[in-house]
Amino acid sequence: APADLEDLAIRAGVRSLLAPSPGSTLSSLGNVVGFEFAGVDLDDEAGSESGICGGRATLRRWARFASRHERLRLRVDAHVGPTAPPAVALRYARLRGASVARELDSLGLSLDRVDVASWGLSATAAAAASAHPNGDSARAGCGWAEIFVSQASDGVGGRAS
Repeated sequence: APADLEDLAIRAGVRSLLAPSPGSTLSSLGNVVGFEFAGVDLDDEAGSESGICGGRATLRRWARFASRHERLRLRVDAHVGPTAPPAVALRYARLRGASVARELDSLGLSLDRVDVASWGLSATAAAAASAHPNGDSARAGCGWAEIFVSQASDGVGGRAS
């Protein structure tokens, strides 16, 4: 039972962090990192083609946030552009996710606290065909990554690949 109470307290804490109020801790972090067309690296130009700039600044904010909340894990959802060849699309998404994870690691966030999910062409096509927040990036032919609070860390977890 104590573990259940602890889990409940952690969930309540995460919910309060995610509250969509102007004073919410997460509301000002931003959660999207852009990539250049066919790019997998984060550099000063990353995201300019997609209209999603400032990825490194976004990751610095997330790393600072996570350092203040040591039990939280982060999840990186990495996406490809819609013109990626089907044979390499998922691999490209994995490379983008790994690039984001490495950047977070370089900012002091242990890779043990970062989970990476890679999405192929079907997720990108769905975003491009809808009012999805990253639909413009998908329609521009560029990929992106999104950062989310995943769960409370129990000290055991997957490592970003």
